[in-house]
Amino acid sequence: MKKCIFFLMLFTCAILNGQSKGDLIVGANSNFSGSISGLNVSPSFAYQVDDTWQVGLTSSVVQYNVYKFDYTNVFVRYYDSRCSYKHRPFLQLHVGTSINDKLFSSGIAVGLTAKLTKWLVFEPKLQLTYSESVLEYGFQGGANVGFGILL
Repeated sequence: MKKCIFFLMLFTCAILNGQSKGDLIVGANSNFSGSISGLNVSPSFAYQVDDTWQVGLTSSVVQYNVYKFDYTNVFVRYYDSRCSYKHRPFLQLHVGTSINDKLFSSGIAVGLTAKLTKWLVFEPKLQLTYSESVLEYGFQGGANVGFGILL
């Protein structure tokens, strides 16, 4: 299964193009952090400042058992300008907060941005986040898959 996913990503990246300066990306991310209860979908907005920098915002409301949590994250991505536009690996720094559970989080992620069509973007990434709330704190790893529309 891992080999199949790897070759699918490799094939996808070989035929696709990345974003360019001035692109506005509107989309959604799906996070998975180890259990089905950690699955959520978040709307996402990003702006490609130039060929190497992107800034963005994600926000979500997550229902977990009887509790509802709100999350807002701001991120900055760096794309290496030496990389080809057929596939764009990135490094991302993000900070976030939640009013409901008084959470603060920050983290780092690595991922890949690729265009599926002239207007559809695909972005898988792996992330490590440190979170601190009233009840708990610590590091958490996770995977994220995003899709976006270029405006």
